[in-house]
Amino acid sequence: MKLNFTYTKKDILKASYLKGSDNRKKARKVLIPLGLFLLFLVLITSFSYGFRSGEFIIIGASLFSISFADVILPTLSYFLTITVMHRNKDALFTPHEMIVSDEGVIFKSKDGESLTKWSAFTKYTIGKDIILLYISKNIAFNIPKRIFTTEQQKKEFVKIIKDKIGGSNIA
Repeated sequence: MKLNFTYTKKDILKASYLKGSDNRKKARKVLIPLGLFLLFLVLITSFSYGFRSGEFIIIGASLFSISFADVILPTLSYFLTITVMHRNKDALFTPHEMIVSDEGVIFKSKDGESLTKWSAFTKYTIGKDIILLYISKNIAFNIPKRIFTTEQQKKEFVKIIKDKIGGSNIA
């Protein structure tokens, strides 16, 4: 299977958001219970003694921790992604070619080509518009679904990655 494409800003932002969803899930598991606990603790003590200035700081900290995963992390991720895009625009926004074979995935661009063997991929995530093929915890190949010319071609690619990488990892 051979596919030609050029990344768009929208492709990269969608991939960044999809990749960040794992971080947001982990943050929610810790920060939301912590924030609710702090808020509960302050409200209980303030009903007994009245509000003091230190308790407002704790209320602020609890609200900050509750909103961190869903507001602050995505905002930071957006601005970091925009910065990386501007620094690497010459490499990102040029034509690319992806060749999928039994051996692995070859990416070609004007700067060169690389073969990543199937055994190098650790997991994959399939989003609404993007497929991410991870080679480490923080590094993933971004494959926009719009590059597939037919629905059958997209299904064939998904079948290949499920067979080669294993498991199911649909966001």
